[in-house]
Amino acid sequence: MKEKISIKDSQNTIILPCVAMRDLVIFPNMTMHFDVARERSVKALKKALANNEMIFLTAQMDVVVAEPKFKDVFKVGSIAEIKHIVKGQDGVSRVLVEGIRKAKLLRLEQADGGYLEAEVKKLPNYSREKFSENEIEALTREIRTLFERYVTVVPRMPKELYAAVLGTSSPKSLFETLVFNITLSLEEKQSMLECSS
Repeated sequence: MKEKISIKDSQNTIILPCVAMRDLVIFPNMTMHFDVARERSVKALKKALANNEMIFLTAQMDVVVAEPKFKDVFKVGSIAEIKHIVKGQDGVSRVLVEGIRKAKLLRLEQADGGYLEAEVKKLPNYSREKFSENEIEALTREIRTLFERYVTVVPRMPKELYAAVLGTSSPKSLFETLVFNITLSLEEKQSMLECSS
C-alpha cells in the first residue's frame, strides 16, 4: 500500500516528479483536466502514481521547447494530487489533478527513470498579512465592481459565475472564482499564482 504524504505536515522542501505544462497554470484548490503526450511527462505521472500521487506542475515559458529545462519553466508552480488518468488509444493520457499548494522550484533535473524531478520549497497559498480587514473589504468591493464591468464586455458570461462572484464574501473564494474562470493570458495567470496575497 502506498503511503500518502501530507503536504501540510511534511518538511518544507520536497522532491517530486514534475510535468512542465504547455499554456496552463494550475492553482491551489483548482481541479483541472489536461492531456499529456510527452514520454518524459508520462513517466513523471507514472512515478507519482507509484509513490504518493503528488506531482509538481509548472508552466513552460515557451510552448515550443520540446524538452524543457530549469531555465525554460516558471519558478513558481503548484504541488498537485493526481486524481485520475485515462490513457487514450492515440498514446495521449488525459489527467485530472487537484492543486494542493504553491511551491517554488529550486532544482529541476532528469531523474534516472527518464522523467523530470523537481526539488521544491512549499509556499503559503494565500497571505492576508499585508492588508487590514477594512482594506480587504474595500478591495473585494472594487474587484466586484470591475467584474461587473468585465461582464458587459463579455456578454456570454454564465449566470452561475456572475452569481458566485457577487454572492461571495470571502476574498479567497472571490480570487479563485475569478482566476479560474475569466480569460487571462498565461503570463497574467502566472503572475496571479506568484502573488503572495
